[in-house]
Amino acid sequence: MNLNGSEYYYIRNAQGDIIGLIDNTGTQVVSYTYDTWGKIISTTGILGSTVGAKNPYRYRGYRYDTETGLYYLQSRYYNPDWGRVINADDTDQLNNTNEDLLDYSMFAYCNNNPVNKIDSDGRFAFALGIYAIPGIGEVALGITVSGMALYGAYRAGTWVRHKINSYSIKYSKTKEPASSGSLQKEVEKWQAPREVDRVDKPHVSGQKPHVHFKDGTFLNNDGTIHDAHKGTPKPNNKTKKWLNKKGWQVR
Repeated sequence: MNLNGSEYYYIRNAQGDIIGLIDNTGTQVVSYTYDTWGKIISTTGILGSTVGAKNPYRYRGYRYDTETGLYYLQSRYYNPDWGRVINADDTDQLNNTNEDLLDYSMFAYCNNNPVNKIDSDGRFAFALGIYAIPGIGEVALGITVSGMALYGAYRAGTWVRHKINSYSIKYSKTKEPASSGSLQKEVEKWQAPREVDRVDKPHVSGQKPHVHFKDGTFLNNDGTIHDAHKGTPKPNNKTKKWLNKKGWQVR
């Protein structure tokens, strides 16, 4: 604030209240105190009666009218003695807030909770937090937005990888199935999933290459059951992925 050619700088608290002024030497020359609803309790300091009285910005950074004792909230006026705004809110705000009974009051200030909420323009109260701290709030908001963008990129990347894996599995199902002999070699080298006991070639005419699981069930390379009397094979996802990569059609 510039007054008579001298510069003064605001001191704010975490709720955005102007709680003091300092001069260009860094000396605090004015101090303000308020009650919960913004009523000015005291204005002190070596320049409290001059600079302190002329400073127009006070509680929550609102513009203060010393003649009426009202704060200007950009769209309407607020009376800290009443804890209410003196003119009604726009009726279209009724369609935007339905979480609390006080949301339907057209005169309530900060939903009757000025300690934990702030109303920057007289239209909507929101919870106080680090975002309300001047300077720090802008930085925190920037970090939050950047974090959300990074998280969105991460989720998008995860989705793309999932799609690629899905297409890879579909492609692997259409390629020529690996021979039972090559799969059996992986079993013998302990490179196959643990639930796979062995992989056999057809023993008689009409049979298909098939995998034996340690639970006693069998599965053909086209995904059909090799021996229904032994039960229905239920390979885990790791085994399915291994077989699919080999061109075996396992669902």
